[in-house]
Amino acid sequence: MCAAASPAFAIDIQNFNPAIGNQNLVTLYSSSPLANGQFGVSVIANYARNPLIFDLPSDEEEELRVVEDMVQTEFQAAVGVLDRLDIGLAYGFATVRGEQMDEQLTPAFPETTLETDTGSTDMRAALKLMILENEPGSLGLAVVGLASFPTGNEDTYSGAGATNGGARLIIDKRFERVNIVVNGGYVAMGDPDPEDEELDEELRFDPTGRAEFGAGVTIMAHEYVELLAEIYGRTVDYGLEIIDPETPVEAIGAVKLFIGPVHLLAGGGAGVNAGMGNPAGRGFAGLAFTWPELDRKPPRGGTRTVVVQQVAPAARMDEDSDRDGLLSSDEIRIHRTDPINPDTDGDGLKDGEEVNKYKTDPLKDDTDGDGLIDFEEVKVYYTNPHRVDTDGDTLGDGAEVKQYRTSPIETDTDADGVPDNLDAAPSNPKPSTAFSTRTAFPRSSRRASPPASP
Repeated sequence: MCAAASPAFAIDIQNFNPAIGNQNLVTLYSSSPLANGQFGVSVIANYARNPLIFDLPSDEEEELRVVEDMVQTEFQAAVGVLDRLDIGLAYGFATVRGEQMDEQLTPAFPETTLETDTGSTDMRAALKLMILENEPGSLGLAVVGLASFPTGNEDTYSGAGATNGGARLIIDKRFERVNIVVNGGYVAMGDPDPEDEELDEELRFDPTGRAEFGAGVTIMAHEYVELLAEIYGRTVDYGLEIIDPETPVEAIGAVKLFIGPVHLLAGGGAGVNAGMGNPAGRGFAGLAFTWPELDRKPPRGGTRTVVVQQVAPAARMDEDSDRDGLLSSDEIRIHRTDPINPDTDGDGLKDGEEVNKYKTDPLKDDTDGDGLIDFEEVKVYYTNPHRVDTDGDTLGDGAEVKQYRTSPIETDTDADGVPDNLDAAPSNPKPSTAFSTRTAFPRSSRRASPPASP
């Protein structure tokens, strides 16, 4: 599940389920939730190397290689509610291998005789509430509630054996194509073996909770390409005297490709320092689908970014806030126009006129790119805003009006029997000598007639 300068899901880069139930849902968030009714699903595969290696305090600096390889597949889903809230769920399966996975540090460790095993992971949930919108002149602010449930297989070190819950505060700021995020929070961890209180304190798990912190950046490199990077850390203390408390930190980078409503994600990373659940290396790839699809148009002129999840404060989703003939909800989710600007592209035609009457693009002032803005075509020259050459004389409408001073809706402006493109004096009805377009207009300057108007 992903989100960024133009958010995808509730989340961005995935830090996957490492061993001993370290259930971080993901670290880099955007404060913007999914739009009301917008939903996304994804599947992500992850490989981690050495996610659980213990350095035991001893004269020989003994190392216990519990989990050396982990492969995980996770399924995720999210849905937006009321444009300010979204809800996400994640669940998966993991295969782990470790040379010493069958050894127990304490009686609280899983009892297994296998060096390779497969099992489910804990189900995880997130609920994000946007408090402030990330818009020009302000910061984005959101709070995310996190929870994980003991559905995972503890023998594969992918389940915590207890219910965990907490919250994270998110602050982000968008600068045209770049979104910067910082966040932090706390997760209270349940006791995985409450019935084993008779065990000595140094032998049983007694987690007190963990603090979490992260920072990241997303860059819209292209309309269809986004680059992501993050760094994430947490405190780890399971209350075992033979294992010191740690603060493992991991860095990750990724690239995301957008193909309509489909997104592809690939990346990797590594632990910055040693720590429980901090892999030596990680690689991952995923496939996601979001509907309605995200607006991936880059900022126009470096001054404006339209984000499908965000609605200006003055716009009401069920009303036509700017009185342009389109509901604000349709402007944001379907047409991607500005719900508080009646003429988004500034061509003199209201967005509703362009969409409903003229079928022109409300985001482009010159839909067919012929040199005449849409207003001039439909209100002044009565040309077809969908055709470069309305009269089919091989001269573009803009060229006829601004260069040759001929009529863009008549093939023979002066009615002398010679088409404008062959007439040496197309505005003079006196007899003139026709000449070849090869002589008068080189092939590189002639424009072919486009397809008929829809």
